[in-house]
Amino acid sequence: MIKRDSSDFCPDCKRALAQQQPHTRLKVIGEEVILPGRSSTKYTFFQCSTCGHIWQHIEDRGFGGYGSVYSVLTREW
Repeated sequence: MIKRDSSDFCPDCKRALAQQQPHTRLKVIGEEVILPGRSSTKYTFFQCSTCGHIWQHIEDRGFGGYGSVYSVLTREW
């Protein structure tokens, strides 16, 4: 785990947030979580190796569709 010294995002995270896409400095942490059911949902967690922010990727499959979104869990609200 990377210790965060501030709530600032590194330039890679700022760009990735604006584009709603991952970047190359994200490292997978933990294991994927898959919720079973008719509409299975998979959660994958990452940490930025530069600034330490925690990201999640949610993939939702089912009911004839597919959805995917990246978001930051450690941002200041």
